[in-house]
Parts: sequence; C-alpha cells; structure tokens
Amino acid sequence: MPSTFDQNILPAFDSIKDDDETILWVGKPEYKPYILLVALGALIPIAFGIFILSMALEHPEVMLFLMAFGAIGVGVGMIVWQHWGYSNVCYAYSNKRVLIRQGFIGTDFVTLDYDKIIDVSVNVSIIERYFNVGTVRFFSGKTESSKNGTHDIYDKWQCIGSPYEVFKKVKQITTEMKKDVHYPNKLRP
Repeated sequence: MPSTFDQNILPAFDSIKDDDETILWVGKPEYKPYILLVALGALIPIAFGIFILSMALEHPEVMLFLMAFGAIGVGVGMIVWQHWGYSNVCYAYSNKRVLIRQGFIGTDFVTLDYDKIIDVSVNVSIIERYFNVGTVRFFSGKTESSKNGTHDIYDKWQCIGSPYEVFKKVKQITTEMKKDVHYPNKLRP
C-alpha cells in the first residue's frame, strides 16, 4: 500500500500550521487494523466480565453483576471510543515538525519539532502486517514514573500505509535538521 499525500486531510492542520510551514505528507490510520488492535485489547475486560457474569448467575449477588457489567462496559467502551475518535485522527510531517491530530470530544494536537526528536522507530505487529500497515514511533524524551519505575512515552502514527517509506523520510529530515543545528553549512564536515 503506497504512502500517499491525501489532499483532503490537509486542512485538518490549518489551525496550527505556521505561515512559513509546508506540509510534506499527511495521512490517516487504516480503519480496520486501527479498530482491531483496540478490540483485541478489549477482549480481556470483556472475557473477565463474562467469567464474572457466569459466576453471578450461579451465585446471584448484586456486586458480582455490577463487576461483570462494569468489566464488559470497559471493553465495549474502549472499542466505541476508538471508533468515534477515528474521524479526528490524522498525521502529518512538515518542513519543521511532526504533527498528530486526535481527540474524541475535542481536537487535540501534538507537535514534535525535529530537533527535539531523539529517536524514530517503526513497528509492525502481526495484525498490522496482515493489513500492510505499521506504526511509526517518535521518542522526544518524555517519560512517566510509576511504582514500577520510569517508562518512555512515545508519540505514534498508528496503522499507516507504507510505514517503512514514511519512517525513512521522517528519519532523513530529522537527521538533516540535526546536522544543520550542530554543523552549520560552513562548519559541516
């Protein structure tokens, strides 16, 4: 599946685009794998809810029924949230930065200037491979602490077509930007 510049999505970034900024690529995740990845994760609370529900049918207690329907509700809610938020999700990169648009109720933007990106990687899960899509991940130094330690936080473009092609282009721009910052043209080896 070739990576395309979808002109119909381009206006999605007009509200945050700088005057001297040029969008070089824009795209959306592929719907089926985007929803399926969440649906597989939602199977855990749904299966747990069904198990608790079967126990509640044998030993009718209000608390068991509440737990069962709560767990099932969480699983179904995950899928519904992903589905309704899909229309607002799109990704882009420009001559200045990487852009992510998302949101369920409102519109949220995440932007990463190229000089702030520490690492770019591409991952393709089994499901994504089946649909010929993948996820490009960006690490900019964000971390999250919990009782289990500190974990890196990645911003992602999930389930995009031609992930390796898009990865190479973004990686090339990131490398060039860093060269320009560290080695201005007169000093570049």
